[in-house]
Amino acid sequence: MAEPPQIEEDAAYSDAHIAAYPIEYIAGIDLYNAGEFHAAHDAWEERWMGEVGPDEKLFLQAMIQSAVAFHHLDIGRPGAARRMYQMAKEKFASLGHRVFMSLDLEDYQAQLDCSLSWLLTVPDPRELSQPLIILPKIRLFAVFVVLRSFVLPNAGEIAGTIVTRTLSVVNIGGFLIGVFLLLTLFAWRSGPGRTAFIIEFSCLAIIVMATGLGHWLIAARMRALRAAMLLPIDLVPVDDPRRIAFSSLHRYSVSALGLAMIAALIAIILIGRSLRS
Repeated sequence: MAEPPQIEEDAAYSDAHIAAYPIEYIAGIDLYNAGEFHAAHDAWEERWMGEVGPDEKLFLQAMIQSAVAFHHLDIGRPGAARRMYQMAKEKFASLGHRVFMSLDLEDYQAQLDCSLSWLLTVPDPRELSQPLIILPKIRLFAVFVVLRSFVLPNAGEIAGTIVTRTLSVVNIGGFLIGVFLLLTLFAWRSGPGRTAFIIEFSCLAIIVMATGLGHWLIAARMRALRAAMLLPIDLVPVDDPRRIAFSSLHRYSVSALGLAMIAALIAIILIGRSLRS
C-alpha cells in the first residue's frame, strides 16, 4: 500500500494541493502567511479576474478582502480595514461552504474575528489604539487526499477506467470493421442502386473517421489531460482549465461515437438490402 500524502506540521499545503489547485491560489497562501498581504491580494486577484466559476470567484473575493483588511492596518487605515473585514465576512456567509478549496472557512473566519473584531467595537476605529494582533495562518486540509487513498477506492475513477477501456475497444473495432467494409464495398456491391451505394459509402467513411478521431485524437488527448491532473478528476477544481478541457473532449467523444453508431445502423440496413438483392 502506498504511503499517504503528508503535510509537515507547519506547512500550509501538500504537493497534492499544488497539483490540484491554481498556482495563483497557492502563491497567495504563501504570501499571506508571510505577511505580504498586498502581494497576496495581487496573486488571488489575478485568478479572480480570469474565467472562474461563481463560487470560486466569491471565495477569492472574500480572501482578497480579508488580505486587504490587514494591508490597510499596516498602512494605518483602520476604517478601511473594518470595511474590508465586514465585506469579507458577508461574502463568506453568502458562499455557504464549511470548507472550500481545502480551506476550513469556519476556522479561518474565527482567526479573522480574533484579529479584527476589535474594529467593530466603536463607531470609528480610529479612536482606538491598535491592540496586539495574532495574524491568521492559512493551512489547507490534507484529509481529502487521505480519504481517497486509504478509506475507499474511488468508484468514479474505477468506472471511468472501465468506460475508457470499453470505448477504446469499440472505437478500434469500429475503425477496423469500417476500413474492411470500405475496401470490400466495390467488390461485392451489386445492383444499380447508385444512391444507396453513395449513402453506404458515406456511412462507412463516417464510421472510419469518427472512430479514428475518437480513439487516436480525442481519447489520446483525454488520457494526457488525466495524467497531467495527477488527482482523481472529482478532486480537481471544476474551474481548472485541464478539467474544463477534459469535459469538452468528453462531449466531443460522445458525439463522435453517437455519429458513428447512427452511420453504422444505416450501413447495416443498406448492406442487408444489398445482400438480399
